[in-house]
Amino acid sequence: MHINCQSSLNSEGKQSYLSPKVAAKLKTALLSYGVKLSDSLRHNFTESVRPPMRVRSGSCGGLDIVLPGGTYVNCPINEPFAHRSPYSLVAADDGLILRGPGGDDQPVSLLPMPDYYRQTSRNGEALSSIGQLCGDRLGIGLTNDCIYWRHPSERCKFCSIGLNLKTETRRKTFNDIIEVIDAALNDSVSPARHILLGGGTPSGPDAGALGIAQIARAIRMQWDVPIYAMIAAPLHNDVLYELHHAGVTELGMNIELFDRNVARELMPGKHQAIGLERYLEALALAAGIFGKYNARSIMIVGLESMESTLKGVDLLASIGVLPILSPFRPFAGTILGERSPPSFEFLWETLEAATEVAAKHDMPLGPLCIPCQGNTLTIPNHPAYLS
Repeated sequence: MHINCQSSLNSEGKQSYLSPKVAAKLKTALLSYGVKLSDSLRHNFTESVRPPMRVRSGSCGGLDIVLPGGTYVNCPINEPFAHRSPYSLVAADDGLILRGPGGDDQPVSLLPMPDYYRQTSRNGEALSSIGQLCGDRLGIGLTNDCIYWRHPSERCKFCSIGLNLKTETRRKTFNDIIEVIDAALNDSVSPARHILLGGGTPSGPDAGALGIAQIARAIRMQWDVPIYAMIAAPLHNDVLYELHHAGVTELGMNIELFDRNVARELMPGKHQAIGLERYLEALALAAGIFGKYNARSIMIVGLESMESTLKGVDLLASIGVLPILSPFRPFAGTILGERSPPSFEFLWETLEAATEVAAKHDMPLGPLCIPCQGNTLTIPNHPAYLS
């Protein structure tokens, strides 16, 4: 059976369309429930579409679905809660159907398999294990070693960085990284349009920033492409300027949880070693260095009260930092792996309220790139968003 991964047509032979708000509601439901796949469908599209790959914290590890109107969602399919989802993906004669509760159908498409995912590096490593596409962004973790993962008592309980070795190269060389960037930017099927450099937090007060600056300089020598660095807040401000001078265009430092009691429980190592005050100090400086919208911070929705999340959004936006809301996704093998994901109702109420809170400071919810919003809560109708 051949699976056509393009969107289906409605009964009148026209492409279906969803308004931004309706599409955002459907996307939010999929982030909460996931989607069920039949065994035959799962087997037959594996060679033609971008496969779910568990890397980093895992929140880009779902199936990339494009809803009518161009809303992207990185949908959980492998987690246990997704197997109980009221949504299912169904093969049709002319494409794929997302079937919801009550038989509500929407034609959808899946992102294609990049050509470089089938290639290996000069060192024999799968290029897809060095850098992975999330939307149209190439994500590269310079290291999957994290100082906070080494000791179970210090781990962030929602993170699976130490469990991803089946799909991610453990030791990536400088040449490996440059090779995958070249392959991804020039991919014949699904080229990357920008780059994210991050990884676990290594030892040292720079939190990995100097290694990212080295790679950024090498990228700048060959390509004119946006570079997004994601690090824990470094202990010294000079490395923020170093990243900017190296050619980094966007900087993310993720506070993740605003409630200090929850942070102390769920991310004990980072909470003690860095703390919220240092994050906010570094983020405020980054907003001045990198410019409007280019200093970002992710908050995890569903592990603390809505009130705490909204306070965090308000504070971030007030200092010129783009807030990004990432729904909690329980990953097998983590300490919180058996916890249920947040409900659709909770996510949607948080999204609507956070949108209003951020707007008071003339700030949307991030990220700005619509294809990169697949695992975040957004209503994709802000004029600053880029398709």
